[in-house]
Amino acid sequence: MHPVAPSKLEVLSHSSSMTRPALIFLFFLAAVPPASFGQGFALGSCPCTLKGRVLNSVTGAPVRNALVESSAGSPNSTLTDSEGAFHFDGLPAGSATLSVVKPGFLPSASFMASPVSFRVAPDAPPALIKLVPGGVIRGHLFDDHGLPLENFSVQLLRRMPGSTESSPQTLQSVSTNDLGDFRIPDLPAGSYILLVASQDARPYRPSGNEIPSGYPPVYYPGTLDISAATPIKVSAGRESIANLTLATKPFIQLSGKVSGYLAGTSVQIALVQNGDSEAPSSIKVDPRTGTFQTDWIPPGSYNIYAFAEGGQLAQLTAHLSISAMSSLSGLNVVLTRSANLPVNVSGLPQKEDLKQIAIQLTSSDSGTTVGADFASSDGATDFPSADMYFLSLPQGTYHLAVSSAVDGPYYVESARSGSADLLTSDLVVDSSASARPIEIVLRRGAATLSGTVNLKDATRGAVVCLFSEKSSAKALFHNAGADGSFRFENLPPGDYRIAAVDSLLDVDFSNPASLKKISSAASEISLAPSQSLALSLDLTAVEE
Repeated sequence: MHPVAPSKLEVLSHSSSMTRPALIFLFFLAAVPPASFGQGFALGSCPCTLKGRVLNSVTGAPVRNALVESSAGSPNSTLTDSEGAFHFDGLPAGSATLSVVKPGFLPSASFMASPVSFRVAPDAPPALIKLVPGGVIRGHLFDDHGLPLENFSVQLLRRMPGSTESSPQTLQSVSTNDLGDFRIPDLPAGSYILLVASQDARPYRPSGNEIPSGYPPVYYPGTLDISAATPIKVSAGRESIANLTLATKPFIQLSGKVSGYLAGTSVQIALVQNGDSEAPSSIKVDPRTGTFQTDWIPPGSYNIYAFAEGGQLAQLTAHLSISAMSSLSGLNVVLTRSANLPVNVSGLPQKEDLKQIAIQLTSSDSGTTVGADFASSDGATDFPSADMYFLSLPQGTYHLAVSSAVDGPYYVESARSGSADLLTSDLVVDSSASARPIEIVLRRGAATLSGTVNLKDATRGAVVCLFSEKSSAKALFHNAGADGSFRFENLPPGDYRIAAVDSLLDVDFSNPASLKKISSAASEISLAPSQSLALSLDLTAVEE
């Protein structure tokens, strides 16, 4: 049994031999709550000094001349010395948040993440902050004669979990110098794609009737197609080399006809390569006949978009994806009427909450996103238990995403369009789609899952993968922060599998076989309604 602490009266009864001042002091101790006494002691012992060190998370070496900023004290910033040490004087008791910045290292508090908080007290231990050194990609561009290529654009792309293979996210862009060199520093560990292009898109026009030539945009190590690109792996504090030799290619022309619109209607056509629209002069269309032809353009993969009015405020659209290594003629771009799909949302306690619901449909073909903006919709007054919004969608395949900022833990219980379950499959929009409204049901009792991935001093990045045990349910992904933290919100109660994957593996998260391999190695968890569960995860070993 544990000994029982004596009460205040028992303490006083054992002090009959004490002097009157001592008894008065004991009465004071008995009257002051322990928390207040501790606080008063700390306040009475400060102002305090907060000391600490900044270290390289990979090598353990001190980081000198790092800028350390504090939420308390004046001045509230300082530089580390040769030993990586710093201190702030005159701080009140309590806590102080610290953030550290040093060129060549990732910030100690990443964007949208809270700075690290440290206790300030006479007995507080020194603050220890480990900075993750950024990785570097550098390289050199040559032409086919071995001469440097100056002022070429080098774009850094990264495939993000949940995105399609053809639409990676552009992170940044640099230009080659007069020696053909480029360098991209301060990169988190992971796998990246390089897209190299001449910033002068005009083709070289030789004399005579020869076909003009120029440098087409290419993905490392020199392919025109992104699906054949080789990702470049970046590790913390290390350089990755990406040299490229580029050769000029004969330029091409695309021509054909737009059909399916009313005579006299204005037709617009756009040409997109690598996510960038060509200049309006690069493609010409005759609105009377619908014939079109591009100027001379680099070979590669293109998306052709066409638009026209279909009467009664309806819109006609068309999308054609092509991969052209030589000139193509006779292309047929057929305009079709966009489908107007009603979107019904039920399960919310009041209509005003609908304004905090975000619904997005992302095209699997083009990567474009269409959203339902209930905040500007005024057509919901006739729906007491559900609210409605109409989406105008071109024909194609779409991925549905629903998010909620409504106060209270809501989750999507179901999302359907006709017989299609949009939580497990994509939405197919065809000529009959207008007859199939999107029905979304929200419920209270959402669960929250958070935690930390053991990144071994955060020298590598990680992606947390969450799989629902419901058949064919879509996986969820979260890029762990620099400190390994992750968080999933608005989760339906139920059984899940969770795994953390090293981002250096460059997993294709759109490949069902890759996801099945990760899921089979994942850990099983169960979430109850309104539960908040915190986990600590190790990296899951997955074959590349």
